[in-house]
Amino acid sequence: MDNAMSAEKALLGRYLFYDRRLSYNQTQSCGSCHKQSLAFTDGRVHAVGSTGMMHRRNAMGLTNVAYNPVQTWANPSLVSLEDQAMVPIFGEHPVELGLSNME
Repeated sequence: MDNAMSAEKALLGRYLFYDRRLSYNQTQSCGSCHKQSLAFTDGRVHAVGSTGMMHRRNAMGLTNVAYNPVQTWANPSLVSLEDQAMVPIFGEHPVELGLSNME
């Protein structure tokens, strides 16, 4: 692993995971859909993004994702958590947090 875990990184990750300022309209954070009480899933059949857009799938579970060799089945080139985190933040299809809409 080329990015060793530390207490400081874990604390920063926790703050960012629950920070609603990372969504375009500041209504959602990663933790809004990946609920710790639901094994870091949303407990829904279809997730809903910060704009209200209904997704084709639910929010995937995040338990132990740091140990996954690939971060998503949809794109096998996403092998790091840092790269995967950019997808919900800036992705447009579907809009999750919607920061790509900022001007």
